[in-house]
Amino acid sequence: MPYSTDGGPVAGETQFDTAPSGPYVLSYGDTTKEVKVSEEAVLKGEEVKA
Repeated sequence: MPYSTDGGPVAGETQFDTAPSGPYVLSYGDTTKEVKVSEEAVLKGEEVKA
């Protein structure tokens, strides 16, 4: 995901004005999940499991 859902800018790392208004919502088949993504996970390119 390009933007974190919580945590916000990290001093000395990221400064941005764009962010999602809440958790990402993923749907597949009959299942819908809300996924929160930390700024640290975005910066490190980590995999976030739903």
